[in-house]
Amino acid sequence: MTPSIHPQRGIALVAALVMLVLLTLLAVTLIRSGTVNLMITQNMQLQQEAENSAQRAIEQLVSNVDAFDSPAATNATIGDYAVAMEMPVCLGARPRPGDSMAGEGSLVEGGTGGTAGIELVDWELTATSTDPTLGSGTRVRINQGIRIEMLAGRCL
Repeated sequence: MTPSIHPQRGIALVAALVMLVLLTLLAVTLIRSGTVNLMITQNMQLQQEAENSAQRAIEQLVSNVDAFDSPAATNATIGDYAVAMEMPVCLGARPRPGDSMAGEGSLVEGGTGGTAGIELVDWELTATSTDPTLGSGTRVRINQGIRIEMLAGRCL
């Protein structure tokens, strides 16, 4: 028997090449998607670290009550982040409930100016944390209000 000679059409080769191109496109798309997700995760991590450093700077300031006797702007480095603390702003003061000072619990802008007793003083604190070392451009600003007990007349 002699084999019959039919011209080959090459459809298997064409189908294999099309499948190879489709698989390559799928692989490239998955790699790009993974890279984008990695960049998003890294940005979220850097932002969270910057927020944590700014919050830590605020907590360090709050833990030192003497810093409110003569408020001033300060700079600190926490981890890899440079944190700039703006000067604390006194929003007002009111006599502590139960004290014999005038003004039954009313808020007095700029302090009461009293000479005796303890006041509840409201402060606004602002910290800005930036990442100068990694060049990521991460910058976070946190505003926080606190109320502390201080000797009367300290809110100027």
